Amino acid sequence: MIHTRFSTRIVPKTVVEQVHDAILERVLARTFRPGDRITETTLARELGVSQATVNQALFDLDAKGIVSKTPNKETRIRCLCPEDIGTLFKIRRILEGFVGEAVAKDATRQTELSLGYWVERMDSALKNDDTPGFYIADYRFHQELHRQSGSPVLIRACQAIALAPFAYLLSGQTDRLLPIEYPGTVNDHQEIVEAVMTSPAKAVEVIHLKIEKWLDNVRSHLGQP
Repeated sequence: MIHTRFSTRIVPKTVVEQVHDAILERVLARTFRPGDRITETTLARELGVSQATVNQALFDLDAKGIVSKTPNKETRIRCLCPEDIGTLFKIRRILEGFVGEAVAKDATRQTELSLGYWVERMDSALKNDDTPGFYIADYRFHQELHRQSGSPVLIRACQAIALAPFAYLLSGQTDRLLPIEYPGTVNDHQEIVEAVMTSPAKAVEVIHLKIEKWLDNVRSHLGQP
């Protein structure tokens, strides 16, 4: 059973963020696959926004490693090999450990609310059978965790691990969403919030354990030892 205990906040999205998430949803729905080319004019027309807005969202996704954007040429969905995914999680374990430690040092009630909001969004997506929405909320949780560190160096460094929750979909080795135990994943993230509110040492410990668990799930899904 999921026990969320946070007050829901309204978090408005900019148009660029909405386009950013719309592209992620297409990756999760396998409408966009590894290596697929994204045509900015077509996407702008489909989403009802300007090409400049799409271009800005794609630059953000490129910085996070989700797309590969060549200025004035083309943009394609990133392709990852299994070794890339393993490396990504190793880096993620280190960086998010530092992040958790930094957040826990100055955690406030607002920290708890800001992170808890995305736990609630994950829980809501679960109840509504909204798998893409679940992954988007998972992604946003970690983005908020990074932001809460207050460290420009850590925030920038963590862009390199932004795609971790769904990196396996960019491997080209599977066309299926990871059959994770969704209620357990919600609880995993709630435990991270609780650890951050407890102490820096506890935050590092729990984050390391969760990332190791998630990597084991991905390896199993991809048939890796």
